[in-house]
Amino acid sequence: MYYYPYTYQPYPYAPLYRFQSLPTVRPNQFKNSAQTMKGLLKDAESMTEAIHSSNELASSIMQAAQKSDKVQVRRLLQVYIKNSNFDLHFTPDGLIVMLVDLSRRCCQLQLSFLWGEL
Repeated sequence: MYYYPYTYQPYPYAPLYRFQSLPTVRPNQFKNSAQTMKGLLKDAESMTEAIHSSNELASSIMQAAQKSDKVQVRRLLQVYIKNSNFDLHFTPDGLIVMLVDLSRRCCQLQLSFLWGEL
């Protein structure tokens, strides 16, 4: 007679419920982050509007980024970013701008600009 090599438990294990005590909800920091994000969004809007409306600015940014001239790209974008710090990353297909809050570093906004074909 063939015996199946695995054994079966006669009764399924009872589920083990673990109740976590979660901290009390305090929305103040969340609300402050939302308020701070408004400044980052203003910077993002002014930067994207400038790039959209000026072929010369867009060409200058693309040429500097393709040469990996981070200082030049930073100089070109600094004019439009007033309420936040920012960091730049280049890819062969585009530019990534990370806006970070000046005062508390509670908020970040990442913008990805593509100039290559997908």
